[in-house]
Amino acid sequence: AQAAAKNAAAMKIQAAQRGKEARQKAAASRTEAPKPKRAPAKKAPAEKGPAEGKDDMGRDIKRLEAARRGRKPASQKDASSSSEDDAVDLGGCPSSKKEKEFERELKKVKKQMRSKLTPEQHEELHNPWMHTQMSDSERKMKKEMFASFYREQYAALKQRAQPDMDQYSPQAAEGLKITTGHRHMPRPKRVDVPADFRKPVGTITSKDLQGYSAGNERKFVCIHGDLFDVSDRPDKYGTDGPYAYMTGHDLTWGFIRGDDAEEEMDKYYDIFKVQPKEKADRKLQGLMSWWAFFEKEYGEPVGRLDVYDKEWGLPPPPAADLEDGCSVM
Repeated sequence: AQAAAKNAAAMKIQAAQRGKEARQKAAASRTEAPKPKRAPAKKAPAEKGPAEGKDDMGRDIKRLEAARRGRKPASQKDASSSSEDDAVDLGGCPSSKKEKEFERELKKVKKQMRSKLTPEQHEELHNPWMHTQMSDSERKMKKEMFASFYREQYAALKQRAQPDMDQYSPQAAEGLKITTGHRHMPRPKRVDVPADFRKPVGTITSKDLQGYSAGNERKFVCIHGDLFDVSDRPDKYGTDGPYAYMTGHDLTWGFIRGDDAEEEMDKYYDIFKVQPKEKADRKLQGLMSWWAFFEKEYGEPVGRLDVYDKEWGLPPPPAADLEDGCSVM
């Protein structure tokens, strides 16, 4: 009887164990089995309309309108204008150029020079005080900004830079009074220059400058206070040259005004006081393009005219005399 009871108890334990194992397997199979994915609901097909900026046939609306009007699309205009900005016409004085050409060239000058300025120079250049009274450092910086730009451009030219008289309108040319000048004059093959040719002379007075006139061995012209030794061009600045009456004089006002008459020489004004500021930039740019041209033709300045050492003390230019023009020397 005891043996039978033990067997019955053992069988009961085994049955319970098998039931537990079966339940564990069933639970594991439910966990591992992947859940069936639901198929995404199908959306009703939407009616296709023209894309933004396109017509019913998929064509660009702006391009079509531009083609009808005979104009380039904006994207093509941008591409062409960027290439135009990189080209600088150095055929003549900026003062004689059309407004659009001048603005494009002036923009390129400023963009190129800003990249070379120090933070301190940037601050000075954009100082509001600059619009009223400029310091000597600001004046020099702005002058050098234009001069260095044209200096680089002239140096890059393969051919000799020459003024192009064909670009001038009859109105702009009215101020050019020299009948035998304003044209290309090849350099003489041989010139006997003085022994002190291009040697520095320091700072001199207006009276001293007259001692370097056409009849003298050394010949000077002055552009915005800088003296250029033109002794190697007696064909131009000698007694028989078309520019003889200019030799030994300051030519700045003639460049600014666009009038090469003798009575416009040796007139001293503070060109930084020209108003509005945009006009001052334009006049200064035209002046410095020729300053750089003279430097290329005749070397670095050999001295200074004392009047310009305190240019800020000079009177402002007469507004009535500041019509657009360019005097070709």
